[in-house]
Amino acid sequence: KDKYDDDPDILTKVVSDDLREFGMIPEFLGRLPIVFSLKGLTKEMLVKVLKEPKNAILKQYEKLLEMDAVKLEFDDSALEAIAEKAIEKKTGARALRAIIEHYMLDIMYEVPKDPDIGKVTITKDYIDNNGIPIMEMRTTSKVD
Repeated sequence: KDKYDDDPDILTKVVSDDLREFGMIPEFLGRLPIVFSLKGLTKEMLVKVLKEPKNAILKQYEKLLEMDAVKLEFDDSALEAIAEKAIEKKTGARALRAIIEHYMLDIMYEVPKDPDIGKVTITKDYIDNNGIPIMEMRTTSKVD
């Protein structure tokens, strides 16, 4: 027990002498020019991973539903809830695809069956298993 036991950023304080004491041989340590530690992704970073890349998972699902002429939207609170679930799993961005696939599975099967659905909005309540996604019907105007 020492003063660093409760420090969440203890790896940032590691120096090459610590690694040598841990058991790494000096010949190996001499070939490492620097010692660097990484931090886990924050909720904001995970939300950016969901939305911003060119081939982001959200954009992929939007395109898939666009093929059926359905607009897909995610509330910001829903994206935060998805990011929180990924943080709970402690797998970083790898968990995002599995989480979204879990919630989109039913939607991907049900939406193409109903030609009246025009828009689907994923909410935080749906992600928290307290509700269903908001589905808006198409407005069709008949021309005589």
